[in-house]
Amino acid sequence: MHKDTKYVLFLDDDVRLHPGSIGALTCEMEKNPDIFIQTGYPLDLPSGSLGSYCIYEYHMPCSMGFATGGKTFFLWGGCMMMHADDFRLDRYGVVSGLRDGGYSDDMTLAAISGMVYLRLYYQFF
Repeated sequence: MHKDTKYVLFLDDDVRLHPGSIGALTCEMEKNPDIFIQTGYPLDLPSGSLGSYCIYEYHMPCSMGFATGGKTFFLWGGCMMMHADDFRLDRYGVVSGLRDGGYSDDMTLAAISGMVYLRLYYQFF
């Protein structure tokens, strides 16, 4: 990664993005530098087959962010963005988690996101 890179985008190779998606993610990162990670949301349109409805249902927990004001630990691994320095400096253990046996970027980031979310949540109580 180039030393001047500000953000890291994790994107599955089979994802089709809306033209403004990366700009919207970047804009939110600029507005709120305390964001750990952002995620997109899959737009599944069931075709009527059982398989398409199963995929639709599988992705439903990703919509939790809409009900919580955007703060949730549910991630959709198809599209995620984080600050490059957090990744570069391994602030949250993403790099070491992947290096030390993490299964995949989305599973590793979801686990870390859950821990970060709970830490912030319990800070207020």
